[in-house]
Amino acid sequence: GNDDSRASSSARARVVVPAPRRRLAPPARATGPCGDAIDLSDLSKLPGDPSLVLHTNVNMGDRKTEFMKAASRAIAESLSKPESFVAVCVLDNQSLIWGGEETNCALANVASLGSINKANNTALSGALAALLSDFDVPSDRVYVNFWDIGARENCGYNGVTFAEGPAKPKPPPPPEVPEPPTPPPPPSPPPALIVGDAALPRFRFPKMECKILFFACRSATSSAAATAGWTAPPVRSP
Repeated sequence: GNDDSRASSSARARVVVPAPRRRLAPPARATGPCGDAIDLSDLSKLPGDPSLVLHTNVNMGDRKTEFMKAASRAIAESLSKPESFVAVCVLDNQSLIWGGEETNCALANVASLGSINKANNTALSGALAALLSDFDVPSDRVYVNFWDIGARENCGYNGVTFAEGPAKPKPPPPPEVPEPPTPPPPPSPPPALIVGDAALPRFRFPKMECKILFFACRSATSSAAATAGWTAPPVRSP
């Protein structure tokens, strides 16, 4: 029991959680087969995805790339799509049988955003059959399935889908709000008068200030006289 528990704990400790992948920004332009620039700012206006995936049990050898390029041109011409958006995948020397027998045959799937109709399908089916006949694959041993992808959001491309419209402009930054002015500091109180050890407030009325100063001085003089043992004569108030 303890051994199983330790083994389970060790297995859990070895589990490594992969770090999330950073999403790369899709490029704004692509390059076609002839070096022409393709504007990717508004994918909703692009022709979309024509693609071919073909399986065959014959070995195409060194002529495989030649066949793929010829098939790419046939798709572009039959579906009226620019070849810069055509993708071709061919898997040869596969394990295929037809009618229960090992005979040369091929299975193909063509997908496209639109352009899938009777006339286009017939033209491309004939073109692929003619190309496969060079590898001894008879036309009655070839299936080509055509798929209309339908809505543009059903086909991903360039990190988004073919339904992606032009990038939305960034909203303007909010206007800067000026900071309110700093209020002036409050006025400082008037300085106090120092009489002896007492700090007396300075009033704004000169006569009142003089009276307070007079009585403060008289009080201080009377205290000093009393300490010395003599009495000061009365002082008349001004």
